[in-house]
Amino acid sequence: MENKKSIIYITLLSLLLIEILSLIGFNYNIINQIIFIILTIGVFILSLYKLKYGFYIIIPEIIIGSKGYLYFLEISNFKFSIRIAIWFSLMLAWAIKIFIYYLKNKSININFIKSSYFKYFLIFFIFILIGAFNGYYNHNNLKNLFFDINGWIYFLLIFPIFENIKDEKFLYNIKNIFIGSIIWLSVKTLLILYIFTHIFNFTENIYLWIRNTGIGEITIMPTGFPRIFFQSHIYILIGLFFIFVLYKKISINFNKYSDFFKKENFKYIFLFIIFISSIVISLSRSFWVGGLSALIFLWLIMLFFEKINVKKFIYFNLILFLFLILSVLLILLITKISIPKQIEGINMATIIKDRAAEVSGESALSSRQTLLPILLNKIKESPLLGKGYGTIVTYKSSDPRILKNESSGLYSTYSYEWGWLDIWIKIGLGGLIIYIILLFKIIINSWKIYFNQNAIIFLGVLLSIICLSTVNIFSPYLNHPLGISLVIFSVFLVENYKNK
Repeated sequence: MENKKSIIYITLLSLLLIEILSLIGFNYNIINQIIFIILTIGVFILSLYKLKYGFYIIIPEIIIGSKGYLYFLEISNFKFSIRIAIWFSLMLAWAIKIFIYYLKNKSININFIKSSYFKYFLIFFIFILIGAFNGYYNHNNLKNLFFDINGWIYFLLIFPIFENIKDEKFLYNIKNIFIGSIIWLSVKTLLILYIFTHIFNFTENIYLWIRNTGIGEITIMPTGFPRIFFQSHIYILIGLFFIFVLYKKISINFNKYSDFFKKENFKYIFLFIIFISSIVISLSRSFWVGGLSALIFLWLIMLFFEKINVKKFIYFNLILFLFLILSVLLILLITKISIPKQIEGINMATIIKDRAAEVSGESALSSRQTLLPILLNKIKESPLLGKGYGTIVTYKSSDPRILKNESSGLYSTYSYEWGWLDIWIKIGLGGLIIYIILLFKIIINSWKIYFNQNAIIFLGVLLSIICLSTVNIFSPYLNHPLGISLVIFSVFLVENYKNK
């Protein structure tokens, strides 16, 4: 237990330091460049010593970094993100280890090749290569092609992570680093909420840092409430479902209401409140729909497969509703603190209701509706093999930031909001189908392990993939390192358990 707490505390302190240095580096580029170089070389040396050490750095970066530009190096108008740098460092260390092993043993030993998932990934990688070739063949801009495909090459981490397939300490450390990282992400979200609902002289600097490093987006709503959206909030949502299933196992055995207030349950109460608060603050309908889809699936499992009695089912959901109320109250408490002077007129009930009920007129939703038929027409041009990476589409956006620079609202991009359609356009119908098969295999294997072995964590894996797949309908995640990382670790967890 003490070791677990130590890992979480070290993760929290490390991430606090990393973010403070990133903020300083945003104002003083020399600091940004120095930290970039230190991290890149550090990950390479650590990974060369033991591959798992590289993952101890990659995982928290994914969770807090969103687009990966907490630190960056700019060369000839190219911005190389710290995410690309540490990915390359770890992959290079793995390749060197494989080469050294070959020199010593005259054979190649790659654990992932022995996995039952290898054949699916092999076919999938072929379609990714086809997407790269198509992008080049269709004369797509090479810079666009590179930045479009660079997220997909994150899948290659599946090879080095499998070198730790039987290392239980690796799994234990990863779990606690994950917990520490999403706790920090939640706390950071609440801190930023406090800053942007009060009057501080440094608010603009924080806003520019968040926006320009790609950490997230902050939009001031008409009521004055700041919508704080980080792409990496998806991991808080994923973490929430792992807490759900763990708490479900405990709460359905409560015999009386006082059981809820037992000391050992306080950690769940704390995590529920800060995680749900962060998802509410994001005001992301994609997250809300994804979370609801996974929750409905959980309800179906509880009622029809686990056959939990109705009384316990209702009690469990009343507790979840209580957590939601407490989370909203926490948000209100933060916004109403009067030191320093707070922004007036914030009504959380109205904000959530209006956000959930908006079906037209809102800029992001309007832009998605305009984009949809254009993407469908693009798919019709080459439905089987797709158009390749870097494929540009032009549509009329309602985003105020785009309208500010282009009065017509016409916007060209190779990155689309409709995640599944993006995948179809880039790697074709065949690539889309094999990706779905891969995700379905993770779901089926997690289902079998959970019900046959009663391994509760795999119910969390199952719900996470369902949630992520739903969110991907509206926002691109399964073609981005944020979603790809979850797929990789889900495969690793399944195969690690099967190899016990």
